[in-house]
Amino acid sequence: LTLWPKMKLPPPIAFETDNPYQDTNEQNNKQPPRKSDHVALELIENGVHYYSMGNYNKALKSFNSALSTQVTMYGKSHSCVSHTLSNLGSVYLKSGDIEKAAETLKEALRLKLLNLQSNSSKESDISFVLSNLGSVCLLKGLYDDAINYYQSALDNLRESTKENGKDNPFVVDVLYNMGRAYSEKGEIEKAMSTLAESLYHARRSHGEDHKDIADILEKVGAVYLHRGMLEEAMQAFKEVLRVTKITLGDHHPDIAPSLHNIAAVHERKGELKQARDIYIQALEVYKRNGFRNEDRSVITVRRNISSVERRMSTLTLK
Repeated sequence: LTLWPKMKLPPPIAFETDNPYQDTNEQNNKQPPRKSDHVALELIENGVHYYSMGNYNKALKSFNSALSTQVTMYGKSHSCVSHTLSNLGSVYLKSGDIEKAAETLKEALRLKLLNLQSNSSKESDISFVLSNLGSVCLLKGLYDDAINYYQSALDNLRESTKENGKDNPFVVDVLYNMGRAYSEKGEIEKAMSTLAESLYHARRSHGEDHKDIADILEKVGAVYLHRGMLEEAMQAFKEVLRVTKITLGDHHPDIAPSLHNIAAVHERKGELKQARDIYIQALEVYKRNGFRNEDRSVITVRRNISSVERRMSTLTLK
């Protein structure tokens, strides 16, 4: 059993313009922002901050307050409303409320498409909504729908790249999530080619020693292991461990899953003593970082240690 890194979820974002409440078709008749505009903007910035701190309840409260202000001032179809709905969907998804995330993100997408048709907004963050909807579908096991949403997000990002001549770093995350969807669906060749493309873009953006590289290689290693390509899996997982130590340090909790996956390859190869010793190393990393016995990761490693020791005992008896 390998431990895979989590999906890449885009965080909520603040507005990029001085006056986001003024639609594009109003630019020739600019009006100064109202007091309520400043209130909503501050609430959105607070929501982004709370999200970054992992305080999702406060983030939801801030975004919902901003949404209420925006709907009162501008109506339910304004582009600023779709932006805040997108942020709310991000928080619902991150906090595990999948149904609420789906409902909110679908409404955000509907409004963004409506605003695009009326040319009232650039809706530059539509790719984030599409990607998050893909992740909702992936979590619900709707793999074809997830892949379609991810592909739409990629198409939008690539179109944006053509317009401004710059690669969007979010392409890496969308490709990674799509590769995961293909893997879950059992389309291993497509999973590998998509992950390879994600790795290519990540290396272009970040070089060799970056956490994104480690995350992608961890998924690549898991696919190799699933296919029984043990040497390739071992090589990928060892590179993950190397990069993780460089980027996060020798004692970071993310070291434990890397060790766990290396041990899993040794176990598959029948190298039981090496597997047990490295599983124990992973368990020690979890303990040093304050993980409890009832934590899921600790339970998994302990179970694997017990399984390997039973196999070792059986072989000794024979």
